[in-house]
Parts: sequence; C-alpha cells; structure tokens
Amino acid sequence: MLKLPKISLGRSYSPLIGLDITTSSIKLIELSHSGGQYRVEAYAAEPTPHNSINEKAIVDAAAVGDAIRRAVKRSGVRARECAVAISGDAAITKSVQMPKNLSDAELEQQTEMQADQYIPFPMKEVSYDF
Repeated sequence: MLKLPKISLGRSYSPLIGLDITTSSIKLIELSHSGGQYRVEAYAAEPTPHNSINEKAIVDAAAVGDAIRRAVKRSGVRARECAVAISGDAAITKSVQMPKNLSDAELEQQTEMQADQYIPFPMKEVSYDF
C-alpha cells in the first residue's frame, strides 16, 4: 500500500483516475481512499504518438485519444471520473467580483460576459469553467 499526503479528491472518496499527457508519454493512475490511506488500484503508461503534441498543444487528438484508450484498457481502471491537469502557461485565471445573491443561471451569464473580456482567444476555441 502506498501512503500519499492527505488530499481532497472532491466531496466523495470514490476512486479517481489521474491522467498525465506529455510529449513523451501518457500516464494514468487510479487511486482509491479508505481508512485514511490512498491505494493505487491501477496504473499504465503509453508512449505519446510521434508528432501528436507540438509545443505543449495536442495537434492530433485522435492519436492521443487512441493512446489513452490503450492505457485505460491495459490498466484495467474501473473509475469513471478523471482529474487532468494542464501546464500553468496554458491556463488563464482571473478573479472577478460578483454579487453573492446571483442565481446559477445569472452567474453563468455573467461569467460568459466576463470571460469574453479577459480571454484573448475566440471563445469557440476556449474551454472555461467557474
């Protein structure tokens, strides 16, 4: 059993997959939590397909997706939730002030308007959350 520092995996402690995509490899790990300890349930690594990632950007999503599918199959993971990180220079983070009494729909609408002002890319090409 592998002991890891106590971290939150969200509200529940159901198993979670971690996915790491780099220019050289695609690695995934499935962690479960029980009795205050984390346990590695499954692990796999696949080489990243040649020329599928260029300057930290996925340029051949189909090839990367196939490599992820191979890693999932080889590892035997059962979890359905996955945590994926992106490098800091690929993310834009902004804090904006909003009234606390906004409904979910109003909050989403305000976020869309604010995002359009702060993100220097066409919104069709951006994935964002709040």
